[in-house]
Amino acid sequence: MTTIDKKNFQKKILSTVGITFAVLAVFSIVIFFLIEYLDKSIVEIGKKQRLLSIAKAERLSSVSLQNNFKKIESFLPALEGVFPNEDNLYNFIGQLESLAIRNGNRISIQITSSKIAVDDAIGSNYVAFNAVVGGNYESFKRYLKELNAGRYFVKIDSFSISGNPTINNESTMNLSGKIFIE
Repeated sequence: MTTIDKKNFQKKILSTVGITFAVLAVFSIVIFFLIEYLDKSIVEIGKKQRLLSIAKAERLSSVSLQNNFKKIESFLPALEGVFPNEDNLYNFIGQLESLAIRNGNRISIQITSSKIAVDDAIGSNYVAFNAVVGGNYESFKRYLKELNAGRYFVKIDSFSISGNPTINNESTMNLSGKIFIE
């Protein structure tokens, strides 16, 4: 082979290798962008599948609630009477006092909130109260048991007993809590 043929052959090999590298670089870039696009698509599909499963669960829950409503519909009037309204709140406090006296206690109840608040946990209105109850262990026990079984919803947040709360000794129980209202 002549030197011209060798140079021509080398140029052809170099141009072929150069074209091959250029094609490989273009394919590499295309593959890189395709992989990135596929990754984004997979993430989007996953999000949409999660949304579909949430929507399906909510639909099933809605159907279940709708079917269960027929079962509880007859109890709704009783549930409406669970919360006193602002008009009969003081009557209810009188009932709490009568309940204490009936169980052999002395009681003093004070509404501690100047306005109606909303309990974030259950979304209902309430007024806060403190009560000082005098009595003994058995009378405290009966009072709390009847308060728990009462018609209205009262939540005791804290209580403390001072003195010697045995069966015959006089003690004082301090309660603080919430009276839920309409």
